[in-house]
Amino acid sequence: TYQKWGEPLITPRDKLQQLIEFAIEGQPKAIIIDIDLTHPTHCITERTNCVRDSTHLNKADMSLRDFLEKYGKSSCNGQPCPDLILVKTTQPVLDAQGKPTLQRQFRRSFLDSIVSDNPHIHWASTLFELEDNRIRRWRWCEPNRTNQLESLPSIQLLITELLTPESTASCAEVKEEDLSQRILYALLPSSEHLPYPLATGPDKTQRPLLTNYPAYQLIDHPEDVDKNALKHSITIIGSSYLENNDLYTTPLGTMPGVVIIVNAIHSLQQYGLLHKPAWYIAVAIEIISLIIMSIAFTYFKKSFYGMLFSSLFIIIIIIPLSFWLFKYGAWLDFVIPLIAIQVHRIAEGFHHLHQN
Repeated sequence: TYQKWGEPLITPRDKLQQLIEFAIEGQPKAIIIDIDLTHPTHCITERTNCVRDSTHLNKADMSLRDFLEKYGKSSCNGQPCPDLILVKTTQPVLDAQGKPTLQRQFRRSFLDSIVSDNPHIHWASTLFELEDNRIRRWRWCEPNRTNQLESLPSIQLLITELLTPESTASCAEVKEEDLSQRILYALLPSSEHLPYPLATGPDKTQRPLLTNYPAYQLIDHPEDVDKNALKHSITIIGSSYLENNDLYTTPLGTMPGVVIIVNAIHSLQQYGLLHKPAWYIAVAIEIISLIIMSIAFTYFKKSFYGMLFSSLFIIIIIIPLSFWLFKYGAWLDFVIPLIAIQVHRIAEGFHHLHQN
Protein backbone atom coordinates (compact mmCIF):
# COMPACT_ATOMS: atom_id res chain seq x y z
CA THR A 1 0.00 0.00 0.00
CA TYR A 2 2.79 2.43 0.91
CA GLN A 3 4.42 1.94 -2.50
CA LYS A 4 1.17 1.94 -4.47
CA TRP A 5 0.23 5.28 -2.89
CA GLY A 6 3.53 6.85 -3.98
CA GLU A 7 5.40 6.49 -0.65
CA PRO A 8 3.74 9.46 1.11
CA LEU A 9 5.33 11.02 4.21
CA ILE A 10 2.10 10.44 6.14
CA THR A 11 -1.05 8.42 5.54
CA PRO A 12 -3.16 10.61 3.20
CA ARG A 13 -6.05 11.97 5.25
CA ASP A 14 -8.57 11.53 2.42
CA LYS A 15 -7.69 7.84 2.11
CA LEU A 16 -7.81 7.44 5.89
CA GLN A 17 -11.34 8.85 5.89
CA GLN A 18 -12.30 6.36 3.17
CA LEU A 19 -10.91 3.49 5.26
CA ILE A 20 -12.88 4.64 8.31
CA GLU A 21 -16.08 4.87 6.25
CA PHE A 22 -15.45 1.39 4.83
CA ALA A 23 -14.92 -0.02 8.33
CA ILE A 24 -18.11 1.62 9.64
CA GLU A 25 -20.15 -0.10 6.91
CA GLY A 26 -18.90 -3.46 8.24
CA GLN A 27 -20.48 -2.72 11.66
CA PRO A 28 -17.55 -3.61 13.93
CA LYS A 29 -17.72 -3.25 17.70
CA ALA A 30 -14.98 -0.61 17.69
CA ILE A 31 -12.47 0.96 15.30
CA ILE A 32 -8.90 1.69 16.35
CA ILE A 33 -6.89 4.13 14.22
CA ASP A 34 -3.21 3.45 14.92
CA ILE A 35 -2.01 6.44 12.89
CA ASP A 36 -0.48 9.63 14.26
CA LEU A 37 -3.00 12.45 13.88
CA THR A 38 -1.08 15.04 15.86
CA HIS A 39 -0.12 17.41 13.07
CA PRO A 40 -2.02 18.78 10.07
CA THR A 41 -0.63 17.64 6.73
CA HIS A 42 1.15 20.93 5.94
CA CYS A 43 3.21 20.68 9.14
CA ILE A 44 4.89 17.56 7.76
CA THR A 45 4.83 17.81 3.98
CA GLU A 46 5.62 21.52 3.56
CA ARG A 47 7.86 22.00 6.63
CA THR A 48 6.19 25.36 7.16
CA ASN A 49 5.18 27.05 10.38
CA CYS A 50 2.90 24.52 12.06
CA VAL A 51 -0.47 26.16 12.63
CA ARG A 52 -3.23 23.89 13.93
CA ASP A 53 -6.29 26.10 13.62
CA SER A 54 -8.94 25.25 11.04
CA THR A 55 -8.12 28.21 8.78
CA HIS A 56 -4.79 26.64 7.78
CA LEU A 57 -5.96 23.05 7.18
CA ASN A 58 -5.85 21.66 3.67
CA LYS A 59 -8.91 20.16 2.03
CA ALA A 60 -8.26 16.56 3.17
CA ASP A 61 -7.57 17.58 6.78
CA MET A 62 -10.67 19.77 6.85
CA SER A 63 -12.81 16.96 5.43
CA LEU A 64 -11.53 14.49 8.04
CA ARG A 65 -12.07 17.04 10.81
CA ASP A 66 -15.66 17.73 9.69
CA PHE A 67 -16.33 14.00 9.36
CA LEU A 68 -15.18 13.34 12.92
CA GLU A 69 -17.08 16.37 14.24
CA LYS A 70 -20.36 14.96 12.86
CA TYR A 71 -19.54 11.35 13.75
CA GLY A 72 -22.12 9.63 15.93
CA LYS A 73 -24.69 12.45 15.78
CA SER A 74 -26.81 10.18 13.60
CA SER A 75 -26.89 6.40 13.22
CA CYS A 76 -24.35 4.54 11.10
CA ASN A 77 -26.26 2.52 8.49
CA GLY A 78 -29.20 2.23 10.87
CA GLN A 79 -27.01 0.91 13.71
CA PRO A 80 -25.29 2.59 16.68
CA CYS A 81 -21.95 3.99 15.58
CA PRO A 82 -18.90 2.03 16.80
CA ASP A 83 -16.49 3.83 19.11
CA LEU A 84 -13.49 5.39 17.37
CA ILE A 85 -10.16 5.23 19.20
CA LEU A 86 -7.42 7.61 18.06
CA VAL A 87 -3.76 7.50 19.09
CA LYS A 88 -2.37 10.46 21.03
CA THR A 89 1.40 10.78 21.12
CA THR A 90 3.59 12.12 23.91
CA GLN A 91 6.85 14.03 24.12
CA PRO A 92 9.53 14.43 26.82
CA VAL A 93 9.19 17.22 29.37
CA LEU A 94 12.15 19.61 29.15
CA ASP A 95 14.10 20.72 32.21
CA ALA A 96 15.22 24.28 32.97
CA GLN A 97 18.19 23.89 30.60
CA GLY A 98 15.97 22.69 27.77
CA LYS A 99 17.13 19.08 28.00
CA PRO A 100 14.61 16.19 27.77
CA THR A 101 13.72 14.37 30.98
CA LEU A 102 12.16 10.95 31.57
CA GLN A 103 8.77 12.56 32.23
CA ARG A 104 6.36 12.87 29.32
CA GLN A 105 3.53 15.20 28.34
CA PHE A 106 0.76 14.90 25.74
CA ARG A 107 1.20 16.51 22.35
CA ARG A 108 -1.51 18.89 21.16
CA SER A 109 -3.45 17.78 18.09
CA PHE A 110 -5.54 19.69 15.58
CA LEU A 111 -8.35 17.26 16.51
CA ASP A 112 -8.30 17.86 20.29
CA SER A 113 -11.43 20.03 20.38
CA ILE A 114 -13.33 17.56 18.18
CA VAL A 115 -12.50 14.54 20.34
CA SER A 116 -13.22 16.28 23.65
CA ASP A 117 -16.75 17.19 22.47
CA ASN A 118 -17.64 13.79 20.96
CA PRO A 119 -18.53 10.88 23.30
CA HIS A 120 -18.01 8.38 20.45
CA ILE A 121 -14.35 9.30 19.86
CA HIS A 122 -11.54 8.69 22.35
CA TRP A 123 -7.80 9.27 22.69
CA ALA A 124 -5.57 6.38 23.79
CA SER A 125 -1.89 5.56 24.18
CA THR A 126 0.23 3.01 22.30
CA LEU A 127 3.37 3.23 24.44
CA PHE A 128 4.94 -0.12 25.30
CA GLU A 129 7.91 -1.00 27.50
CA LEU A 130 11.24 -2.26 26.18
CA GLU A 131 12.92 -5.04 28.14
CA ASP A 132 16.21 -6.41 26.75
CA ASN A 133 15.44 -4.41 23.58
CA ARG A 134 12.23 -6.41 23.17
CA ILE A 135 8.64 -5.39 23.74
CA ARG A 136 7.30 -7.68 26.45
CA ARG A 137 4.90 -5.43 28.36
CA TRP A 138 2.09 -2.95 27.76
CA ARG A 139 1.27 -0.04 30.03
CA TRP A 140 -2.12 0.59 31.65
CA CYS A 141 -2.05 4.33 31.08
CA GLU A 142 0.21 7.34 30.60
CA PRO A 143 0.06 10.12 33.21
CA ASN A 144 0.42 13.64 31.88
CA ARG A 145 3.31 15.13 33.85
CA THR A 146 2.15 18.69 33.15
CA ASN A 147 -1.37 17.97 34.44
CA GLN A 148 -1.56 15.46 37.28
CA LEU A 149 -5.34 15.13 36.94
CA GLU A 150 -5.06 14.00 33.32
CA SER A 151 -4.23 10.44 32.27
CA LEU A 152 -4.33 8.62 28.94
CA PRO A 153 -5.50 4.97 28.95
CA SER A 154 -3.82 2.38 26.77
CA ILE A 155 -5.73 1.13 23.74
CA GLN A 156 -6.19 -2.36 25.20
CA LEU A 157 -7.47 -1.03 28.53
CA LEU A 158 -9.85 1.43 26.85
CA ILE A 159 -11.22 -1.11 24.36
CA THR A 160 -11.92 -3.55 27.21
CA GLU A 161 -13.74 -0.82 29.14
CA LEU A 162 -15.83 0.24 26.13
CA LEU A 163 -16.83 -3.34 25.30
CA THR A 164 -17.73 -4.19 28.91
CA PRO A 165 -20.75 -1.97 29.63
CA GLU A 166 -21.47 -3.66 32.95
CA SER A 167 -18.09 -2.63 34.37
CA THR A 168 -17.98 0.04 37.07
CA ALA A 169 -15.35 2.71 37.59
CA SER A 170 -13.15 2.59 40.67
CA CYS A 171 -10.03 4.33 41.94
CA ALA A 172 -6.77 2.80 43.11
CA GLU A 173 -3.31 4.08 43.92
CA VAL A 174 -0.80 2.69 41.44
CA LYS A 175 2.97 3.10 41.53
CA GLU A 176 4.96 3.82 38.38
CA GLU A 177 6.50 0.33 38.40
CA ASP A 178 3.01 -1.23 38.57
CA LEU A 179 1.76 0.41 35.36
CA SER A 180 2.99 -2.40 33.11
CA GLN A 181 1.47 -5.76 32.21
CA ARG A 182 3.09 -8.69 30.43
CA ILE A 183 1.91 -9.49 26.89
CA LEU A 184 1.18 -13.15 26.18
CA TYR A 185 1.91 -13.23 22.46
CA ALA A 186 -0.42 -15.54 20.55
CA LEU A 187 -0.48 -14.12 17.00
CA LEU A 188 2.30 -13.70 14.45
CA PRO A 189 2.27 -11.09 11.67
CA SER A 190 1.59 -13.80 9.07
CA SER A 191 -0.42 -17.02 9.18
CA GLU A 192 1.35 -18.67 6.23
CA HIS A 193 2.92 -21.44 8.31
CA LEU A 194 0.60 -21.47 11.33
CA PRO A 195 -3.10 -20.69 10.69
CA TYR A 196 -4.74 -18.27 13.08
CA PRO A 197 -7.09 -19.92 15.59
CA LEU A 198 -10.81 -19.54 15.03
CA ALA A 199 -12.97 -17.31 17.22
CA THR A 200 -16.75 -17.50 17.59
CA GLY A 201 -18.55 -14.17 17.32
CA PRO A 202 -21.88 -13.10 18.86
CA ASP A 203 -23.61 -14.35 15.70
CA LYS A 204 -22.15 -17.86 16.38
CA THR A 205 -20.04 -17.60 13.21
CA GLN A 206 -16.47 -18.83 13.39
CA ARG A 207 -13.79 -16.62 11.85
CA PRO A 208 -9.99 -16.43 12.12
CA LEU A 209 -8.87 -14.53 15.19
CA LEU A 210 -7.01 -12.09 12.94
CA THR A 211 -7.66 -11.15 9.30
CA ASN A 212 -5.42 -8.77 7.34
CA TYR A 213 -6.45 -6.58 4.41
CA PRO A 214 -4.12 -4.26 2.44
CA ALA A 215 -5.49 -0.73 2.65
CA TYR A 216 -5.26 -0.04 -1.09
CA GLN A 217 -7.50 -3.03 -1.81
CA LEU A 218 -10.26 -1.68 0.43
CA ILE A 219 -10.22 1.63 -1.47
CA ASP A 220 -9.52 0.50 -5.05
CA HIS A 221 -11.51 -2.75 -5.02
CA PRO A 222 -13.97 -2.67 -2.09
CA GLU A 223 -16.26 -5.10 -3.91
CA ASP A 224 -13.62 -7.83 -3.50
CA VAL A 225 -13.83 -7.68 0.31
CA ASP A 226 -16.68 -9.14 2.31
CA LYS A 227 -17.66 -6.40 4.76
CA ASN A 228 -19.49 -8.94 6.88
CA ALA A 229 -16.05 -10.14 8.00
CA LEU A 230 -15.82 -6.92 10.03
CA LYS A 231 -19.11 -7.43 11.84
CA HIS A 232 -18.76 -7.60 15.64
CA SER A 233 -14.97 -7.35 15.26
CA ILE A 234 -12.38 -4.98 16.66
CA THR A 235 -11.12 -3.27 13.50
CA ILE A 236 -7.67 -1.66 13.45
CA ILE A 237 -6.45 0.75 10.78
CA GLY A 238 -2.67 1.04 10.93
CA SER A 239 0.35 2.05 8.90
CA SER A 240 3.16 -0.32 9.85
CA TYR A 241 5.96 -0.47 7.30
CA LEU A 242 9.74 -0.32 7.34
CA GLU A 243 10.12 3.34 6.35
CA ASN A 244 8.05 4.71 9.24
CA ASN A 245 9.96 2.67 11.86
CA ASP A 246 6.80 0.96 13.13
CA LEU A 247 8.47 -2.47 13.33
CA TYR A 248 9.62 -3.78 16.72
CA THR A 249 11.49 -6.73 18.19
CA THR A 250 9.42 -9.09 20.35
CA PRO A 251 10.07 -12.52 21.92
CA LEU A 252 8.47 -14.02 18.77
CA GLY A 253 10.52 -11.97 16.31
CA THR A 254 9.97 -8.67 14.52
CA MET A 255 6.36 -7.45 14.50
CA PRO A 256 4.50 -4.42 13.14
CA GLY A 257 3.13 -2.11 15.80
CA VAL A 258 -0.43 -3.01 14.82
CA VAL A 259 0.16 -6.72 15.51
CA ILE A 260 1.65 -5.91 18.92
CA ILE A 261 -1.53 -3.99 19.75
CA VAL A 262 -3.60 -6.97 18.58
CA ASN A 263 -1.61 -9.30 20.85
CA ALA A 264 -1.94 -6.91 23.81
CA ILE A 265 -5.72 -6.68 23.35
CA HIS A 266 -6.04 -10.46 22.99
CA SER A 267 -3.80 -11.05 26.01
CA LEU A 268 -5.91 -8.77 28.22
CA GLN A 269 -9.26 -10.11 26.99
CA GLN A 270 -8.18 -13.75 27.16
CA TYR A 271 -6.30 -13.79 30.47
CA GLY A 272 -7.13 -10.51 32.19
CA LEU A 273 -4.55 -8.63 34.26
CA LEU A 274 -1.70 -11.03 34.91
CA HIS A 275 -0.03 -11.24 38.28
CA LYS A 276 2.41 -13.58 39.91
CA PRO A 277 0.84 -16.19 42.22
CA ALA A 278 1.09 -15.74 45.97
CA TRP A 279 4.73 -15.86 47.09
CA TYR A 280 4.27 -19.07 49.09
CA ILE A 281 2.80 -20.86 46.04
CA ALA A 282 5.65 -19.66 43.82
CA VAL A 283 8.26 -20.67 46.42
CA ALA A 284 6.65 -24.10 46.88
CA ILE A 285 6.63 -24.76 43.13
CA GLU A 286 10.25 -23.66 42.74
CA ILE A 287 11.43 -25.76 45.72
CA ILE A 288 9.64 -28.85 44.39
CA SER A 289 11.13 -28.21 40.94
CA LEU A 290 14.65 -27.88 42.34
CA ILE A 291 14.25 -31.05 44.45
CA ILE A 292 13.06 -33.06 41.45
CA MET A 293 15.93 -31.77 39.32
CA SER A 294 18.47 -32.48 42.06
CA ILE A 295 17.19 -36.05 42.35
CA ALA A 296 17.38 -36.40 38.57
CA PHE A 297 21.01 -35.28 38.44
CA THR A 298 21.86 -37.51 41.43
CA TYR A 299 20.10 -40.58 40.04
CA PHE A 300 21.45 -40.24 36.52
CA LYS A 301 25.21 -40.41 36.71
CA LYS A 302 25.59 -38.93 33.25
CA SER A 303 24.82 -35.24 33.14
CA PHE A 304 23.11 -35.55 29.76
CA TYR A 305 20.31 -37.76 31.10
CA GLY A 306 19.80 -35.49 34.11
CA MET A 307 19.45 -32.47 31.84
CA LEU A 308 17.13 -34.42 29.54
CA PHE A 309 14.88 -35.44 32.44
CA SER A 310 14.84 -31.89 33.85
CA SER A 311 14.00 -30.41 30.46
CA LEU A 312 11.15 -32.89 30.00
CA PHE A 313 9.90 -32.01 33.49
CA ILE A 314 9.71 -28.33 32.53
CA ILE A 315 8.02 -29.07 29.19
CA ILE A 316 5.52 -31.64 30.50
CA ILE A 317 4.75 -30.21 33.97
CA ILE A 318 5.84 -26.59 34.43
CA ILE A 319 4.72 -25.12 31.10
CA PRO A 320 1.21 -26.73 31.17
CA LEU A 321 0.93 -25.58 34.79
CA SER A 322 1.72 -22.04 33.63
CA PHE A 323 -1.03 -22.15 30.99
CA TRP A 324 -3.47 -23.47 33.60
CA LEU A 325 -2.61 -20.56 35.90
CA PHE A 326 -3.11 -18.13 33.01
CA LYS A 327 -6.83 -18.87 33.17
CA TYR A 328 -6.85 -17.38 36.67
CA GLY A 329 -4.74 -14.38 35.71
CA ALA A 330 -1.57 -15.76 37.31
CA TRP A 331 1.79 -15.90 35.58
CA LEU A 332 4.34 -18.48 36.72
CA ASP A 333 7.99 -17.58 36.28
CA PHE A 334 10.00 -20.75 35.69
CA VAL A 335 13.34 -19.01 35.21
CA ILE A 336 14.78 -20.41 38.46
CA PRO A 337 14.47 -24.08 37.38
CA LEU A 338 16.11 -23.17 34.07
CA ILE A 339 18.92 -21.38 35.90
CA ALA A 340 19.37 -24.49 38.07
CA ILE A 341 19.96 -26.58 34.94
CA GLN A 342 22.45 -24.05 33.59
CA VAL A 343 24.31 -23.80 36.92
CA HIS A 344 24.61 -27.58 37.10
CA ARG A 345 25.91 -27.64 33.54
CA ILE A 346 28.58 -25.05 34.38
CA ALA A 347 29.54 -26.90 37.56
CA GLU A 348 29.81 -30.14 35.63
CA GLY A 349 32.07 -28.44 33.11
CA PHE A 350 34.39 -27.13 35.85
CA HIS A 351 34.45 -30.60 37.42
CA HIS A 352 35.58 -32.25 34.19
CA LEU A 353 38.11 -29.46 33.62
CA HIS A 354 39.55 -30.00 37.11
CA GLN A 355 39.81 -33.76 36.54
CA ASN A 356 41.67 -33.21 33.28
